[in-house]
Amino acid sequence: MLIRKVVLTGILAVLAGTAIPARAATSISTCNPAAAAPAGSLITAPGNYVVTADLNCTGLGDDNGIDIYASNVSVNLNGHIINGCPVAACSTAPLGTGINVASLAPNSRLNHVGISGPGEIRGFVEGITIQDANYVQVSLTTVAGNLYGGIYAADVIGLTVAGNVIAQNGVFGGLLLVDSAGAQVTGNQVVGNTTGIVLGSGDSNTLTGNVVSGNSGSGIVLGVVASMFPLTNSRVSSNTTNGNGTSGTGSGIQVVSLVAGSSGNEIFSNLSSVGNKTWDLEDDNAPPPCGTDFWSGNSFFTKSPASCVK
Repeated sequence: MLIRKVVLTGILAVLAGTAIPARAATSISTCNPAAAAPAGSLITAPGNYVVTADLNCTGLGDDNGIDIYASNVSVNLNGHIINGCPVAACSTAPLGTGINVASLAPNSRLNHVGISGPGEIRGFVEGITIQDANYVQVSLTTVAGNLYGGIYAADVIGLTVAGNVIAQNGVFGGLLLVDSAGAQVTGNQVVGNTTGIVLGSGDSNTLTGNVVSGNSGSGIVLGVVASMFPLTNSRVSSNTTNGNGTSGTGSGIQVVSLVAGSSGNEIFSNLSSVGNKTWDLEDDNAPPPCGTDFWSGNSFFTKSPASCVK
């Protein structure tokens, strides 16, 4: 209904000979210090925001590079870098998050937030964190060299992560999704992290067309051993997961022991999973072997267990 209303308004304006003015973008040129936030880097109102200079957040006592606390917000990195602690200049551990998306009000959720590149987020504890939100999109960014991880999303409905480079992030790895529904993770390059992509729990999430290779642990991991919530109806297809496990262990695509209630997960038609240290494809559910997971039409060399992974 909203889309139809916007389109109709535009048609009527053209017929009337009037133009609809574009909303001016708010400039972001500095990081967000905890003590006194400059305009732009602390976002509390809807609007379009554009980064107009590299943000060097190291040594400023910063919590986060940019905080987004409002719905209907778009942030364009505009070819710039958000630095948490560049390796060459870093004398202490990095602090905070590059871009933090969260609601400040109790029991409320943000809606419609977009983060787009080109641009890079690096040198923070986490590159991007997203919590308690609906319809968030992260596209065409580079998220690299963050201490704890690249992109972390928890309790997000309708997340899109598309066309990003996610590389050399530590601890939880490149991308971690927890208790999220309807995520679309597509066309990303996820390389050189501790683990590539972890889909811990949630419903109806899709991972497709990603290159998840050369990570020190497993490439794609479905399920989290310590999770209290099931993973249901996930779809993993058309991905490339080669050469993972560079630290000595790790599989191309791995399903860990899912909690009770996990069901309907499909791993099918993945393009290539070869040269992984432990197994190319691995399902650790038992009994029965593979539980209720469905494997079909994948291209690989090694697998475990042989009875149900195909």
